[in-house]
Amino acid sequence: MTTAPASWPPPRPPNVTLNGDHFNFGKVKLSIRAKKTGNQLYGATVTAFRYNGQAGGSLGVMTTLQPCSEPGIDAYARAYDVLSRRWSPTLPVRICARFD
Repeated sequence: MTTAPASWPPPRPPNVTLNGDHFNFGKVKLSIRAKKTGNQLYGATVTAFRYNGQAGGSLGVMTTLQPCSEPGIDAYARAYDVLSRRWSPTLPVRICARFD
């Protein structure tokens, strides 16, 4: 006979969250892509607003993806400011493989 831990199933780790500022106020397109294939793993269009303590338009989005250490999918996140037509630098992120 075995017993399960007090918390079963174990709690999920928090999802990958994308935060940023210095955007123009308005639409920002977010993307997380696999480095190896370029396939988009997550995409959303959000609105950058003014928040106290942040420069310019700011955003914060919790994705549907979970972070991993090893193994996982090497990926990168980027944001596209629609008004200025500029991309943010890439930000490396490791995503858990999905089996759905």
